[in-house]
Amino acid sequence: MTESAATSLLQNAGFKVTVSLTSSPSARGTATATARSGAALPGSTITLYISDGSSTPSTTTTSPSPSDTPGPR
Repeated sequence: MTESAATSLLQNAGFKVTVSLTSSPSARGTATATARSGAALPGSTITLYISDGSSTPSTTTTSPSPSDTPGPR
């Protein structure tokens, strides 16, 4: 969800919104998290974390080499 869509959604639900940029593999400008989880009272301030797009996910997979694998003695 975009920053503007997430902000509008929260404001329309009666919350105040502050925005904080965060390092994330998500696309730049994407809402990644909020500082509140569970219930919050209308009028409460919710911090919305927005990806700055600076991180990339690690997809490296390694397998043990034959010398790392225990064998018969």
